[in-house]
Amino acid sequence: MALAAVSVAVASVALFLPAFSATVVGTTETGARFSADWAFSGAESAVGWLALCLAFVALAATVEYDRRIASSAALVAVGAGLISAVMYPLVVATPLHTWTRWIPAEIQQAYGTEYARLTLVVAPSLVRLGSVVFASVACVTLISIIVLRRNADGAPHSPALKENA
Repeated sequence: MALAAVSVAVASVALFLPAFSATVVGTTETGARFSADWAFSGAESAVGWLALCLAFVALAATVEYDRRIASSAALVAVGAGLISAVMYPLVVATPLHTWTRWIPAEIQQAYGTEYARLTLVVAPSLVRLGSVVFASVACVTLISIIVLRRNADGAPHSPALKENA
C-alpha cells in the first residue's frame, strides 16, 4: 500500500513537470510564417494521466484487498494496472491537445499537413517513470500475494470469513 500511495503522490507532482517540448512551424492564412517553441506539462500529455491512473488503480486494488473484500476484484484491477504499465512506453509522446491559446487556430488545424509541422521531443522524467515503477511493483506484489494465498488456501483469500468461522 505504501508503494501505491507514494506512486499517487509522485504521479501527481509529475503532472506539473514538462512531459515534452514542442516546436511548430507553419504559415497563417495571410501567408505569414509562424514559429513557436513551448513545453507540454504532464497534465497535457496522455502519459501524465496514464501514470496517475495506474497509481490510483494500484492504490484502489490494495485498499480493496486490505479491507478484506473478495480478492477477485482486486485481481482484475491489478490486471488493468499492469496493462497500463505495458502501454506506458507507447504513449510517452502523445499530447492530449494544445492548451496554448496563443498559437493561431489555423496553425493548430494544419498540424501534420504541408502547412504546419509540429515536432515533439520527449522530456525524460525520472519522477513520472518512478511513479509508474512504484505502481507496477505494487501491482505485482499484490497479485503475487493474492495468487499465493489462493494456492495456499485453495480458495480466494477472505480473512473476514475466516474470522467468523
